[in-house]
Amino acid sequence: MLGVLSSIGLGAGLHTFVLFLGPHIARVTLTAYECSHTAFPVRGPNAFQCGTSAAAASPATFSAILSMVIFESLCWGAGTAIGELPPYFIARAASAAGQGDIEYQRLRRKAAGGGSLSVKDRALLSIYHLLRRFGFAGILVFAAIPNPLFDLAGITCGHFKVPFWTFFGATFIGKSLVKSSIQTAVVITAFSKEMIAMVLSFLGHVSPWAHDLAEHLLRQQAAAFGGSSAHGGTSSKERAEHGPG
Repeated sequence: MLGVLSSIGLGAGLHTFVLFLGPHIARVTLTAYECSHTAFPVRGPNAFQCGTSAAAASPATFSAILSMVIFESLCWGAGTAIGELPPYFIARAASAAGQGDIEYQRLRRKAAGGGSLSVKDRALLSIYHLLRRFGFAGILVFAAIPNPLFDLAGITCGHFKVPFWTFFGATFIGKSLVKSSIQTAVVITAFSKEMIAMVLSFLGHVSPWAHDLAEHLLRQQAAAFGGSSAHGGTSSKERAEHGPG
């Protein structure tokens, strides 16, 4: 449902990855590094509590964290693919039998004759050329990358009567398998212990004030997620008190 809400509405859908799925993945990642294992529940009254089974639990590795969130990620991606269907069906229904080719020929003649094309017509013509040249692979690439123009690609596919399974198959693979997995991996990496330590270390060398602010925000977020520290970071004040050693 969140995936559908994200992509439906011709670009006006809710950014549900940023609002819901992304924070969930970040919370799982932070909790895994806080607990040093992944044997904690993510639902129920004891959600995100480390528990006492750390000795027999899997360590907090990238693959272990990914396995905890990949199902939700793939479901979200499948929802975004389904949410792309309304523009396709609307455009296909609005295009009467044979009208897609006629419209394309009209645009091509107008462009060849030096006529002025609107932004929409130029975009339709360009996307149609790309999709006509690359077909399934072109739609897949459009779907697999963060692309605000994908609604227009769906409209173009519907308008020029691209077969449903060509459009939906490429869209499903691109959004559900490729795009959602990439976004999930980016969030896990961004909130990993090593990445946070590297960012804090960099800020500590560049600006102690920025380091302390970032660490404070991380501690606040960790506390909101149920953690107790920002992966063991130290403030510039603490470093000054304890000295360089």
